[in-house]
Amino acid sequence: MKKLFKILMVCGLVVSATSCNKYLDINANPNDPTAATPDLILPQAIVSFAAYHVQFNSFAGYANGMTANGGGYGAFGAQTTYNYATTDYTNLFSNSYDNINDLQYIVDKTSADGKDRYFNAAARIMRAFAYQRLVDIYGDVPYTEAVKGAANIAPKYDKAEDIYTDLFAQLNTAIESIDMSTAEVPTPIKTASAGSVDVLFGGDMQLWKRFANTIKLRMLIRIQDVTSMASVISAEKAKLAGAAFITKDAIVQPGYQAGNAGKQNPMWNTWAYNETGSPSAAGIQQVPTAFAVGFYDGKKISDPARGAVTYKSLTTYTGQLGSSTNPNAPNGSAWYIGTATGTSGDAVGILKGPSMGQPIMLAAESYFLQAEANLVGLVGSPATAQDNFNEGIRASFRYLYKDKSNAYSGSYSESKANDDANAYISANSKNYLVRYTTVTDIVNNTTTPTTEAQKLEAIITQKYIALNQIDANEAFNEYRRTGYPKSNPTGDPAHNAASTISVSTAPDKLPVRIQYPSSEYALNSANVPPAVNNFTSKLFWDLN
Repeated sequence: MKKLFKILMVCGLVVSATSCNKYLDINANPNDPTAATPDLILPQAIVSFAAYHVQFNSFAGYANGMTANGGGYGAFGAQTTYNYATTDYTNLFSNSYDNINDLQYIVDKTSADGKDRYFNAAARIMRAFAYQRLVDIYGDVPYTEAVKGAANIAPKYDKAEDIYTDLFAQLNTAIESIDMSTAEVPTPIKTASAGSVDVLFGGDMQLWKRFANTIKLRMLIRIQDVTSMASVISAEKAKLAGAAFITKDAIVQPGYQAGNAGKQNPMWNTWAYNETGSPSAAGIQQVPTAFAVGFYDGKKISDPARGAVTYKSLTTYTGQLGSSTNPNAPNGSAWYIGTATGTSGDAVGILKGPSMGQPIMLAAESYFLQAEANLVGLVGSPATAQDNFNEGIRASFRYLYKDKSNAYSGSYSESKANDDANAYISANSKNYLVRYTTVTDIVNNTTTPTTEAQKLEAIITQKYIALNQIDANEAFNEYRRTGYPKSNPTGDPAHNAASTISVSTAPDKLPVRIQYPSSEYALNSANVPPAVNNFTSKLFWDLN
């Protein structure tokens, strides 16, 4: 793994260009590489995607009610008002295109039907995933003319709907490459000297195929009510009939190392401790919200088992975004469990340690996507919506109960995770957000079926809980699409996800998007869309 990190450090400088190609450099340095082989670039590109995943997660934690400012800390600005400017979160745009550029390089240097088709397929899948993540926060972005270097430094912006349509096609091409049977044996995504070049699935192309199907399912569910995309929905629904989706967490693990600068897990480095053992500013200055904790402490749902492996306390360190009376986190990253430092890791839960792998899609999300697909008739499967819903909850417990090695240790085991999940479902017999099909009043001996709306709310709420502080961005996307979990702008902190000083004009006092970066208005002014509104300029699939 140490050899692999050396490779990542070298090839990370090979290709880098945003939509406006701000990194163009006319000076040639013979000591810097200008070309590299796919087996060198692919692991670096996957690792970069994982790092940028953490950036999206950190942004959205404020926008969807998971993260609040610690008491006494200032300079949160737009994080608390949602009045995003063109200078806020610009890294989400530029870093995404840096990553897409690397992935595009692999696609361009390989073929979809040749010996190197596995590299082509993996890069194509990751590129589609990166674009989907980008489109879901910005809408229209450069696509057909993007990442072409000096050939086009001012690319046009494509319609988000058109990009989604082509992303389905790209994922289908990748799946066809994986399934292709030819006399020419494809090169595996591995090298003997550095271990597996595939730092996501270890060269297992069937897992890549399941991953592609799951991304497609996410996209299909997102556009299910967009009438202008009816033909795309019909075609992709047919393609996913009988498809297999991920059942294990998609975790990037290049060999993250504790105590080494630039080599620790990026989420740990952002929220917990740096390589010297010093606590991060983000961990010290933020606390969890009462809105998020309300899904554990009984205010909305009782979930003591997951609460115990998520937060150090369900009462001491909770607040509401924008409040000046929030508590402080006095001893480093006090909101999460464990006492690990930058040179160790002893926790389960969300922040397991500096050498933990970085999840980019949880199996829990896959099961909840399948549950909704079952519910609305998009995709059938041997499992029912109820089965997939319950398995999504179990998968969430299973991920949280694993340690930094992605294994069970000590008193934790897969059977304990499943047993605790089943106990959680049983204990909340009166709560439709947990029971899905029926709620039972044991005292009065009555059973009441849940409505279709309650079932959808249960799926999205449980997905929010599973993604809490792990993939806040995807939870934010789902909130915008469905309005779940419910947030009451006039409610108490446990029921109101919005900041106390929000300037949003939306009914829920929350944002619906962020601004395009100022660099685009400066360098690509002829193509970047005119000023958008953080509270009214909804994405094409946001019909809520």
